Amino acid sequence: MEKNIREGIIKSMLGITLGIQVYEHGKQIKDITTIIGIIIGALIITDGISGVAHWAVDSYGKANWPIIGKTIKAFRDHHIVPTSMTTMSFYENNEENMIIALGIQYIAIIINSWYTKDQKYRNEIQLGITCIAGLIAITNQIHAWCHTTPEKLPILVNYLQQIGIIINGKGHQKHHQSKEKDTYYCITTGWLNKPLETIAFWRTLETIIYHITATQPREEDKQWAFKK
Repeated sequence: MEKNIREGIIKSMLGITLGIQVYEHGKQIKDITTIIGIIIGALIITDGISGVAHWAVDSYGKANWPIIGKTIKAFRDHHIVPTSMTTMSFYENNEENMIIALGIQYIAIIINSWYTKDQKYRNEIQLGITCIAGLIAITNQIHAWCHTTPEKLPILVNYLQQIGIIINGKGHQKHHQSKEKDTYYCITTGWLNKPLETIAFWRTLETIIYHITATQPREEDKQWAFKK
């Protein structure tokens, strides 16, 4: 019962907050091309955020850490049974992301209160932040849909995957097919995966971290299957 109440509260707060913000700031922007540009920008930024978050929990930390250990463990287990997340509810897959999205929205609302009413680009910035928050809230669900067979997907989701608006199974499988699961980390649209691999973005980050901390990436992840 307590879990259901918490789920209802988080879903309601996020849905109401996102709805109000989209309406409040979207109606002030008269140019549809600007709105489209904001949405595309939000998709790109969220894809980058999802990649950094995915890389971080895959590569570093331990499953027994407080607070984030639960998330780290989920990704460790996911590498062993990738389809397990497809049996989970929307809330189970996205609870932490939804809470983060709520936090982003409330910070954005506080910042918005500092602006003057005629502040330049105020509505564009706020709508962009709202779009990013909404996408973050559902990114792990988009990830779960990558591991779902097409015939089991909602029609709209299937269509968005096919036209490349959100990442599909084919785009994500390169991550799971790599020996150390150390590539193609972006899981919202997947648009940034190839460019980041081309410039060796993740290996460069890992080299910098190693030189600073002497910490090797994916040490626990490599051993995880043997612990099960």
